[in-house]
Amino acid sequence: MKRIALTTLFLITACSPLKPIELPSEYTPAPAETSLWTSVHASPGEDWHVLLNNGPQALDWRLRAIDSATETIDLQTFLLKFDTTGALILDHLLSAADRGVLVRMLIDDTFLAGEDQMLLALSEHRNVEYRVFN
Repeated sequence: MKRIALTTLFLITACSPLKPIELPSEYTPAPAETSLWTSVHASPGEDWHVLLNNGPQALDWRLRAIDSATETIDLQTFLLKFDTTGALILDHLLSAADRGVLVRMLIDDTFLAGEDQMLLALSEHRNVEYRVFN
């Protein structure tokens, strides 16, 4: 008898109409109004892909993107060495953080041996957050 009552109760509740769930609206921030993005938007063509096939050009684009940030920068990297290129990127990231941009970094620790002091120094900045993985 109990089994029949439970089965009936299950069938009744399983067949009840589903009610929609209220979900929060999605949010995408407006594009940044900076000279970099204005010049990219003004460039002709339908293809927005830019092949960054050489190091200096790729570094230039990355630094301009960092410099144009107005709210946040999310950087994920496998290799972060504190050589000339790494120092340039770090300098631009810290300049962005100094002007109020939240900089979040996800760094692979494979090549970070001996760089503990640099990572500890990064954690001192109020607008820099980082996570180390691997």
